[in-house]
Amino acid sequence: SINYPKLPKEVSKGSVIMLDDGKKKLVVEKVVGNDIYTKVVIGGELKPRRGVNIPGAYLSVSSITPKDRKDIVFGLEQGVDMFALSFVRTANDVLELQRIMKKAGKMVPVIAKIETQEAIDNLDAILEVADGAMVARGDLAIEVPTELVPVYQKRIIEKCNQLGKPAITATQMLESMIVSPVPTRAEVSDIANAIYDGTDAVMLSEESTLGAYPVEAVSVMTRVAHANEVPKDYRGYYNTVQDSISRSVYKTARNVQANLIVALTESGQSARLVERFNPNVPIIALTPNKATVQSLALTSNVHAYQLPGAKSFDHVLEFVPKFLKTEKLAKKGDKVVVTAGVPFGVKGSTNMVVVLTIA
Repeated sequence: SINYPKLPKEVSKGSVIMLDDGKKKLVVEKVVGNDIYTKVVIGGELKPRRGVNIPGAYLSVSSITPKDRKDIVFGLEQGVDMFALSFVRTANDVLELQRIMKKAGKMVPVIAKIETQEAIDNLDAILEVADGAMVARGDLAIEVPTELVPVYQKRIIEKCNQLGKPAITATQMLESMIVSPVPTRAEVSDIANAIYDGTDAVMLSEESTLGAYPVEAVSVMTRVAHANEVPKDYRGYYNTVQDSISRSVYKTARNVQANLIVALTESGQSARLVERFNPNVPIIALTPNKATVQSLALTSNVHAYQLPGAKSFDHVLEFVPKFLKTEKLAKKGDKVVVTAGVPFGVKGSTNMVVVLTIA
């Protein structure tokens, strides 16, 4: 039996049903009332509470269950940094989660897990409302032809890069290290290619939760990621004032051979927009908001600190160099490119680029 009563009305003869993470395959032969008759194409032992996938089907099931609603409120009460929403199909799924959070009185970022063909078809609309995306390759490879997963991975990451939103690449990145102390060459190439694609984060699952070599897996992933970071292709990234400012920050830092980039930011967006160009110097994000510090942890090459907001331009010239020296992030003679917005403290107002030399 299955706990989705509408399924008999949403499959038909020829529909494919995948069970247990795609390990078993059924093909529907007929539907009679509430009974679905199938032919077992790939069989095996099926344990209780296994997952069910219907590749290519547009199901009417909500991505947020009644239990999820309770868990969301509980998570907010416990101070979670963000939610990753599974099986997002349309922008409405993300908006529904945001409505639940708004009703609960607290908002945190939403990462949309892209793992169905329907989500791919609605990718632009989903990313307009979500705060980032995860390339959830496990279920995605069940829902779409396996050979299309790399194509979709590149598409999802590219769209996130264009919007200045974090992209996470996940699933089977170092699966052999569940039992082996060293990765396969193919796994190393997989991580490197995700970095070349422009992903902000790469994620481990069973390797670190159940595997015998969790520390080694994290170490391998970190080394491969750092060794393969390259400048991103930024063509088409400057269609707005903020885009143009962020590109100016990147080019100025490169031209003056800056040691650091500093972004004074309310929401973190200005730091993310600069990071799209993958400058070869660290980006320091200074924000008055703890939630912004936490959400920027997903964005590569951005190091966020919580500080009181700037009050004036003169205040920026005074406190930024002092903070950088106190935290040993910069030393005398270093060049720093600072970007901020006037009026200060207003979200989305980034409009200024300044070059400072630490005295």
